[in-house]
Amino acid sequence: MNDKPRVSVVIAAYEAGSVVGTALQSVLDQTMEDFEVLVIDDGSTKDPVPSDLSSDPRVRLEWKPENGGHPSVTNWGLDRARGEWMTWVDADDQIAPRFLEVMLDAGEAAGADIVVAPTAYVRDGHQVGVSPWDPPEGPISGAEALRRAIHGEFPLSQHILYRRPVTRADEGLVYADYLFAREELSRAGTVAFTDEPCYRYVIHSDSVTGSLRESIFDLPALVDMVQPVLVRTFGEPEASELRTVHERHVVTHLLHAAAREKTDSPLRRRVRAWCRSRMSVAGVRALLAEGHRSEAASWSLALVSMPLHQAAYGAYDRVKDLRRR
Repeated sequence: MNDKPRVSVVIAAYEAGSVVGTALQSVLDQTMEDFEVLVIDDGSTKDPVPSDLSSDPRVRLEWKPENGGHPSVTNWGLDRARGEWMTWVDADDQIAPRFLEVMLDAGEAAGADIVVAPTAYVRDGHQVGVSPWDPPEGPISGAEALRRAIHGEFPLSQHILYRRPVTRADEGLVYADYLFAREELSRAGTVAFTDEPCYRYVIHSDSVTGSLRESIFDLPALVDMVQPVLVRTFGEPEASELRTVHERHVVTHLLHAAAREKTDSPLRRRVRAWCRSRMSVAGVRALLAEGHRSEAASWSLALVSMPLHQAAYGAYDRVKDLRRR
């Protein structure tokens, strides 16, 4: 085993011992070989990672003594990774065989600190969509990439490639990866892009309903948490302008999360009310001016009628799924 592999891949697993093998195999099937895999069990008690999960010398198994959530796994991996580059894979997701090769080639060709790619969404074995994707033609600075990410031109998560990240995840946040990615982007000298959607985010059939959790309201709070990063990177007044853009996209995210929830509930009504209080005709116009036509259409329908928006969203999702099959 190479003591200094080119890439460290961290697989976070909580009560996922019976399914993590598929994610791990997708990493071991890579077209390049110089990497290590840290499979980190986050204090599971019912379905822990088995000690005989793999005999591949590139695989290192770690068991945290207590469950601490994804942020604690992030920090655990940061403390133990030996690779020059890092990425994270969830236990129920997969990566395409060319993931590491494609991302590394793009990063090293540009001398980049971060490499961003679109995410493929997979349901029942079929790709049903790809994350929003409108990147620049070539590498750009971290600050410019952060600006474009806030505008929703491409996704940011821990499922991209980082050259030795230094940000510590906030272990008190459910969506700490959201803040982590933006902190790292603000520190990056150069960011590169590749158009190949090699990360496969698996949408489970049982996650389409019951998707809302109280933690959904942590996302609006992250708008305030990200703001110091924007102020440090851009100064005023641009940071405040970006905050307004940022909040519009968060409103859309919560609006769509509510639309995916099939069953009426007090939480769904609260999420809808929160979104309604922040949507306006002026906001629709701003989304159109920024080129976000689908978001503008979504807001328009919701302003007319939330049930109408939910029906339209469900119909669109079903048609999109059928077209991908």
